Amino acid sequence: MKKLVIALLVLAALGFGGYYYWTTQKTKTQPETPVTEEPQILTYENTNYGFSVELPLTWEGYTVKERASEDAELPTFDFELQNESIFAVSVYTKEEFSTITEEENPIVYGTKRAENTLYVFTAIGSQDVSDALYQRRVEVEEILKTFKAK
Repeated sequence: MKKLVIALLVLAALGFGGYYYWTTQKTKTQPETPVTEEPQILTYENTNYGFSVELPLTWEGYTVKERASEDAELPTFDFELQNESIFAVSVYTKEEFSTITEEENPIVYGTKRAENTLYVFTAIGSQDVSDALYQRRVEVEEILKTFKAK
């Protein structure tokens, strides 16, 4: 009887030890779940005219206001924070842009960012930005490097 009790205790210990080993090894060999990072950018995409631009997270809460352009048939899009325009994207037909010369309109001519099959896009940062938004204005050149026409 004593031998039977000892044998059962040994079997129980081996069973417990085996179970413990199996569960700890299983846990160690399972692949780690990849950590999904939050996007580090905000993307604005205009499907009507076919362009997009990426903004840093510091632009959270931005708005885009479409307005009639001063020098083009098509609209201009003002990218705003706190009701201040930080930069603007203007849309031109290819025919319209082909009439713009560097001598007549160097600002527009020099701010061409991209084109697609229908349109030419120009973009320029605002010259009058409040001190509170000055850092956002500094980011504009990096933002405009992400400009894409589709």
